[in-house]
Amino acid sequence: MSDLSQLGRELASTLILDNSPASYIFHTSNAVPVSTWFNDPHDTELTDLIAFLEDLTVVDDVQLVLDNMIDPSSA
Repeated sequence: MSDLSQLGRELASTLILDNSPASYIFHTSNAVPVSTWFNDPHDTELTDLIAFLEDLTVVDDVQLVLDNMIDPSSA
């Protein structure tokens, strides 16, 4: 589990990208869930996210965007 508040950064401009919901259980509004990529040489999920992550660099609060993106049934 990751407690993003321990980073000493504004949570409005901090995100966690992880394949395990347990890693972001305390900060679901800062989470970008990704698929497990282990042993998948054809995985492109991170490169597929580039445009989305670039868009997040210009928002005032990533939590407002990311909070609306997580499917509650998958968390």
